Amino acid sequence: MRRLASVTALALLCSTLLPSSSNAVWEFESENKVSGITAYATTFWLEGTGPISIDQLMQVEDEVEEGTYWGSLMVSCTKRRLTIGVNLNMAGSGNREIILDDPGFAYLRMDSAPLRKYRTWATDIDSTVAFSSDAPNIAKILVKARTLSITVRDRVARERITLTFDVANLSKAQARFRYAGCKI
Repeated sequence: MRRLASVTALALLCSTLLPSSSNAVWEFESENKVSGITAYATTFWLEGTGPISIDQLMQVEDEVEEGTYWGSLMVSCTKRRLTIGVNLNMAGSGNREIILDDPGFAYLRMDSAPLRKYRTWATDIDSTVAFSSDAPNIAKILVKARTLSITVRDRVARERITLTFDVANLSKAQARFRYAGCKI
């Protein structure tokens, strides 16, 4: 009995302290507007940590070292148009501006597939680029993938930054996106 209690306590401790094997935490959201239904799926990444949920990101926000990159990946369907975008930010209040190639290119790798180059376009959100024309093709692969690595270029720092997202379970949003008019 005593051994069972210690094993249970150890399992509980490990489950709370150790990261789970699947960090894919998608934030799903839908809006019903006059212009139509919009669906969103967003997941996050933190440099040095990897895939992270928005709740975990908010919990460690004050502990993140200044100058650390963090980003988000968003799949959206607005007015029956599918868009996939990546946003890159830097922790800290006095950091430099991040300007991504616009128009430019980003390199995507899903799971262990070969690296592929995709055209990116600017959005109305700072330090964000989108894959509009290739979004349906990327989404089809993304639904089946477990990880997605995106390499973007910061024009100010003249460096490439690779963000690696855990994209497992995006398939849970398929009905939501289909209802909004986009097939993923």
